[in-house]
Amino acid sequence: MSYLILGTWNNPGDINTLVDAGVTAEQLDEIETTQAKGIGKRLVERVVLTHRHFDHTAGLGELKKRYAPELFAYAELPEGNTKLSDNQPLHLGDGDFNVICTPGHSDDSICLYCETEGVLFTGDTPMIIRTKGGRYPKSLVTSLKRLAELDIQVIYPGHGSPILNQPRQQLLSTLRMIEDCEIIEQ
Repeated sequence: MSYLILGTWNNPGDINTLVDAGVTAEQLDEIETTQAKGIGKRLVERVVLTHRHFDHTAGLGELKKRYAPELFAYAELPEGNTKLSDNQPLHLGDGDFNVICTPGHSDDSICLYCETEGVLFTGDTPMIIRTKGGRYPKSLVTSLKRLAELDIQVIYPGHGSPILNQPRQQLLSTLRMIEDCEIIEQ
C-alpha cells in the first residue's frame, strides 16, 4: 500500500509525497486524477520508502519516469536516494514528520511520525498481533516500545486499513503479545 500526502494547493513549501512505491500502473493512473497538487507542482515530488522490500518499491521505475521524484530511504538503493537517519525531520505534504528507525521487520524499516497530528505511517512494522507464540527479534520489541511512547491518533500501516480506533492501545496490546513470545537476538 502507498499513501499520497498532499500539501495545500497554495503553499509553495509543501511537498507532495508518496509514502512507499508499491504501486501498479493502474494506481498511478488513479493518482493522475488527483486535483489537489499545488500551483506549479508535480503530483509526486518525493517518495519516502519505509523499507526496501519489493511490495514497497515495485513502482519506483514508473514513478521516476512520470514524476522524477526525490527518493528517500534508510538504506542505500541502487536507484540512488537520499539516505535517511533516525530522528531526521522531514517535511511531507504540509506536515512536519520525524523519521523513526524501527528495525525488526527488516533492518532498514522506518516509521514516519507527525507529532502535531498524531499520525504514524508504519510500513510493515507490525501493529496488530493477536496470537501468542512465535519468535520475534529483540530489535522489534525495542522498536515497538519506542513507538508506544508517542501520542498516536491514527496509524497508517503498509498493509490493511488505517487504525483509527484506539491506535496506541492496539500497539500496546501487540507489544504485550510479542513480549510473551520467544525473543531472539539477531
